[in-house]
Amino acid sequence: IQVLYSDFDPEDPKKEIITEILNQVKRLDRAVRDLLSYAKPTPPQMSPNNIHSILEKTLFFIQQVAKKGKTIIEMDFEKNLPDIMLDADQIQQVFLNLSINAIQAMPEGGVLKITTALRNSEEISEGLSEIKTEWLEIKFEDTGVGISEEDIKNIFNPFFTKKVKGTGLGLSISQRIIEDHCGRIMVRSQPGKGSAFMVYLPVKCC
Repeated sequence: IQVLYSDFDPEDPKKEIITEILNQVKRLDRAVRDLLSYAKPTPPQMSPNNIHSILEKTLFFIQQVAKKGKTIIEMDFEKNLPDIMLDADQIQQVFLNLSINAIQAMPEGGVLKITTALRNSEEISEGLSEIKTEWLEIKFEDTGVGISEEDIKNIFNPFFTKKVKGTGLGLSISQRIIEDHCGRIMVRSQPGKGSAFMVYLPVKCC
């Protein structure tokens, strides 16, 4: 299909059909990769990494998606965060999932704000206050449609989705990756007022 695509002139009407075929192939490829990742997870390959470097790579990949979705991306990164042990590819996959979900939650456009901060256990509720360590907080906050209280209980369940497209595995895979890094992923949302997904990664590896 890619060879056929390159053979057509830009003005050729058939090129539009080939483009759509390519898009569907990519969609199927993503679905297969999601299924494989869910069915046969790969253990994280830990190495020291800077979280901001991974976020910058993520932002590079989502620029076109954000532009097409009329999404403004704002960043507020805390300076001098320590490097931590993690699998950069897996964490980038989580950040991509959360960023694209946020953009898709704003069909009329909006703002995606990504922030980072260093937190201690006392600053974090929901089961992390008992673990005495410092945490990196990476927050993805959108101004989208929000999530209902009923749906928020199920969003991390495999195959749960309200989207026309998608496998419903993105958040489930993301949660498993973060938990494999001894971290947590949490969500706050209000219908009509947007959502915030917080990823917490321990500064000291478990």
